Amino acid sequence: MLVLVGMASASAQTFDGPRHPSPIMPDRKAYDAFYSSFVEVSCCWTNQCCFEIDERDVVDLGNNAFRIVASGQVVTRKGYSPDGGYHRCACDPQPSPLTAFAIPQHWHIWAGANTRCLFTPSNGS
Repeated sequence: MLVLVGMASASAQTFDGPRHPSPIMPDRKAYDAFYSSFVEVSCCWTNQCCFEIDERDVVDLGNNAFRIVASGQVVTRKGYSPDGGYHRCACDPQPSPLTAFAIPQHWHIWAGANTRCLFTPSNGS
């Protein structure tokens, strides 16, 4: 089970602590401001696929490699988080059943989703 932690209130606009805008919060502007400050677009933050996870949700394998407990994926750390938290960008395209060409219309965020990027505290290995 994936647990989203560190959710901020919709009015949070500063990112100097461990709390940050969560993808399930309605404040898209705060979410975009936070994640665009350190996450590349290729990590899919523009689709609100990034979220904070607990340090117990990853296993540090050394040499910038981490295993995502929920999915079993081994990923390379993409960078460091500015707030000292662990941030995972993970979602899968979910085609709309109404499109003939299966064009993704929604992004499915779930524990087993494909991890595109992982950001850890700078004190990680």
